[in-house]
Amino acid sequence: MKKLFDLLTMSVFAVMLPAGVALMSCSSDDPVDPEYGSEDPDGEGTITEGDTLRMVDLGLSVYWADRNVGADSPYAAGDYVGSDGMDDVNISNLVRYVTGKTGRNYWKIPEWKHVEELYDHCTFEEMLVDDGRVKVMHVTGPNGNSIDLPMAGHEYMNDYSYVNSVGYYIYRREYYNMAGKWCIYSGIRDNWLYSCSCPVRPIAYKSDTVAWEDYFGEVPDADEAVDLGLSVKWAPWNIGSDRPEIYGGFYGWGDPTGKLHSEDPDDYPVRGESGNLIITDLAFVKWGGNWQTPTREQMDELLTKCEWEWILLTGTSGYRVTGPNGNSIFLPAGGYREGEARNNRETAGWYWTKTRERGKYGDMRYFSLFFSESSTMMYDMGDPYLGKSIRPVYNEE
Repeated sequence: MKKLFDLLTMSVFAVMLPAGVALMSCSSDDPVDPEYGSEDPDGEGTITEGDTLRMVDLGLSVYWADRNVGADSPYAAGDYVGSDGMDDVNISNLVRYVTGKTGRNYWKIPEWKHVEELYDHCTFEEMLVDDGRVKVMHVTGPNGNSIDLPMAGHEYMNDYSYVNSVGYYIYRREYYNMAGKWCIYSGIRDNWLYSCSCPVRPIAYKSDTVAWEDYFGEVPDADEAVDLGLSVKWAPWNIGSDRPEIYGGFYGWGDPTGKLHSEDPDDYPVRGESGNLIITDLAFVKWGGNWQTPTREQMDELLTKCEWEWILLTGTSGYRVTGPNGNSIFLPAGGYREGEARNNRETAGWYWTKTRERGKYGDMRYFSLFFSESSTMMYDMGDPYLGKSIRPVYNEE
């Protein structure tokens, strides 16, 4: 029977303001200092220990926060963030600030496509709240859940303008490492790029909220292994996940703990005498049984004998890979991790094999699958410390 996709559907920084970013606050109290707590992978709006924001699932591709950064209630303006010349603000400064303020690296600055999705699929209603003192835009998603966006105006040179008239919010310019602003008034959106500070309403990617390296998700049962008509069956999701569209964890090659973030190759169990090197298979360590990290040959078989189609699955980019017998798996484009930094998310996928070989100059090469929307290939490189996805295979032999 054809295998179906399940369609149902983090480091703490010090709280400090980056250079070049101005901030003012209209919250009555500062949020508590963030500490690690339990996650909210289901996005049901529950608040986590030490977190000041709730994730609200509006039925869109991302979760929206229930309040602004620095706000002590959904109706408070929170922090006014920006600088003299919003066009020149490097988005990485703002991202670090939001992460430091919330204690969760899955809170992101929304991109314009997320703002457009909000407007295209939600309903908007102006409301007076807090005994009529605050005007908000009540935004209701297609699934009936809602958030409130305070019409808090903007700030420039300690002067607040358009309070209770227009809401201004920061967004990430998708093709530049800069920030812009979007605004709401009478349900109308626009794109503003001038010198002032305004609130931040962050989003969380649904895949990021469960992509902790120490969260290993659900181990599939043997009968959940997908038969693509190849020499081995393939897992329906990555290690660290429990659904096809969730990235899962990002692991160094041969790391038996799955938690190493060191960028020093000597910290990984890949050194020793040639021919006597011990290979640690994280898929077997974490999932047991007949689960293994695929070999280079098994990954080559997936590349050459299957059809690859770039698709969007519940908001996650990646490839639907269809085998000779018509069954399919989905490989999300989670990018890779280098130290604590995440790269190429939603544009590329990197998946380890357990195969390594000596190069012609005696260096060790580690094989992995690389793909983007325009290409798929096997890649070998000498960097076992890069955190990559692992999609196990089930070998019945």
